[in-house]
Amino acid sequence: MSTHTPEIAVVLPVYNPGPGIGMTLDSLRQQTVPFRLYVVDDGSVAKPDYHALLRGLDYRLIELKKNLGVAGAVNAGIQRALETGHEFIARMDCGDWCAPQRLERSHLYFHSRPDVDLLGTWVLITSPNTGSNYLFAPPTENRDLTRQLHYTMPFIHPSIMVRARLFRKIGLFGKESAEDYELCWRAAKHGCVLANIPDVLVHVFQDANGLSVKKRKLQLWSRLRIQWTYRDGSILCFFGMTRTLLLFLTPRVLLRGGKALSCNKAQNRVGLQTAGEMVGAAGFEPATPTPPE
Repeated sequence: MSTHTPEIAVVLPVYNPGPGIGMTLDSLRQQTVPFRLYVVDDGSVAKPDYHALLRGLDYRLIELKKNLGVAGAVNAGIQRALETGHEFIARMDCGDWCAPQRLERSHLYFHSRPDVDLLGTWVLITSPNTGSNYLFAPPTENRDLTRQLHYTMPFIHPSIMVRARLFRKIGLFGKESAEDYELCWRAAKHGCVLANIPDVLVHVFQDANGLSVKKRKLQLWSRLRIQWTYRDGSILCFFGMTRTLLLFLTPRVLLRGGKALSCNKAQNRVGLQTAGEMVGAAGFEPATPTPPE
C-alpha cells in the first residue's frame, strides 16, 4: 500500500459482498490515474479475504463493528479521506463497473472547471434479472441539473466525484434513504456547481434484491420528503412533487412501457456506440436505452 497521498480517493461501501466485487475491483485496477481506495465493510456477517481481493491496489480497509447502512458506511470512508487530505472523493458501488478512463476524465474535468463541485457521468444501467438495459443521460450543466432536481435525481451515485471542499462546506450524507438526492439538493442550495460528463463511463448492474428495487416505495417517500424540505414555491416544485406522488400509484409494468416510448429520443440525442462498447467490455450485449424514473 502506498504512503503517498494521491489527489483522488474512491469510497466503496460493502455489505456481505458477493462475487460482483471482483468485477468492480478489476475495473478499478484498470484506472489510468493514481487513487486510493477506501473499502468500508458495513458490519458484514460474511466477510471475504479483503487483503487477497485488494492485492495490487492502494487501499485502506475500514471495518465497522455494526451495520450503519449505506449513508453511514460512505460517511465513514469520506471522513477518513478528508482526514487524509485527498482533494477529490469518488463513489463506487460493489457489483458495478467503470471504464478505465472514468477517474482520469473526471479529474481532468475538475481541473478545467474550477467552479464545479460535484460531477457525474452518463451511465449504462443493466438489469441482469430482466435482460433490459437503459441509458442514463441527464443534463450536463448546472442550470439544467438544478431544474431537474425538482423532479428526480440527475446523477447515479457510482459515477459521482466530489471536491473535498464541498463536504467541508455542507457536511456529509444525511440519513434519508435517498441520501445522494438530498446531498445534491443541499449542495445546490448552498450555491455549489453541479455537472455531468456527457459520456458513458460507468456501468451499473441493478440487482432485483438491491435497495433501489426492493425498497422502491421507501425511496419515493424519501424523495418526496426531500422535495418538500427544499421546496421553493415554483411551478417546478409543484410538478416535481406531483410526479413523485403519481409514481406511487403507477405499476412498474406501466413505467417500463413509458420508458420504452422515450428511448428513441435518448438514442438520437447521444447515440449508442460508447454504451455498446462498454457493455461488451463487461460481458453483456447492448439493448434499447430508456431513461430511469
